[in-house]
Amino acid sequence: MSANKLSYLDMTISQLKDELRKRNARLSGRKRELITRLEFLDNCQSAGAQVEPESEFSMTLPPSSSYKDLHGGMTQNIPNVTVARLKEYLDQFSKNLDEKIKDLYKERFLRCLRVAHDEQMLFVSSTVWAEMRKSTSYKVDVSLNSDGVIQEAQCECGAGQGPAAHCKHVATVVFALTNFCQTGEILTELTCTQVLQTFHKSKVFKGSPLKSSQLQAIRSTSKEPAQLVYDPRPVHLRNRIESRSIFRNACLNLTTEPETKPMPVLQLFEPANPHALAHDHDYLELCPEDQYLKDNMVCISA
Repeated sequence: MSANKLSYLDMTISQLKDELRKRNARLSGRKRELITRLEFLDNCQSAGAQVEPESEFSMTLPPSSSYKDLHGGMTQNIPNVTVARLKEYLDQFSKNLDEKIKDLYKERFLRCLRVAHDEQMLFVSSTVWAEMRKSTSYKVDVSLNSDGVIQEAQCECGAGQGPAAHCKHVATVVFALTNFCQTGEILTELTCTQVLQTFHKSKVFKGSPLKSSQLQAIRSTSKEPAQLVYDPRPVHLRNRIESRSIFRNACLNLTTEPETKPMPVLQLFEPANPHALAHDHDYLELCPEDQYLKDNMVCISA
């Protein structure tokens, strides 16, 4: 293995592209292809051969102002793109329409999908989120004829080199077109106004559950036990004698008349299931039964 190849393997993709950019070479492709391209250029340079720089492929696209967002009222202007057409296109490159492509569409990895018409061609422009890095998205362009056959395709990802790109992002865009031709609907990324608000819901806890005896927060370094306060009310309103009776009389035991008084708290929540309490997940050191016996100083001999 040559020293150049070792150094190229240690480089990142951005560093490899910088080396290719210095030599006016193409930048598209996977890391393996970038290394092979650099090795080829090194061999040509050592042999004294002149290599013409290979330009990047770019589809000839209509102006951006001619694109329109795809919606249900445009079914008559879209050629009949079928799953069979997509499979025929992928078969040329020994690719299959696997479940990953369908999952990318169902999980709304498509950020948008816009179309433009020419005299004989349909141009589709889309942006697709990367599968592993959701903060990265790739621009995809596909052209189809009036029979729904893919003519050209390109993608910004490493495997999406045109004019016959067949990466999963291109396949996801075409698969979205097949669903649109069948149902007249398309699944794209939900906007911020389409997603239900979750500010009133607690965040997902990603840590491991601990027993209360294992929590470091309740352990005190001094002789005095740690005093943890979980009451969010001001100090002068905590542990008031009348607080419990006021709440019970005003809310829990309130009998209401229709359209005259507010609904009591008991009608806002489902009743608790005491039989399921012992089987529910808890963070207590003892089960509820043992804790009850301990609090009442009941000792049961074996």
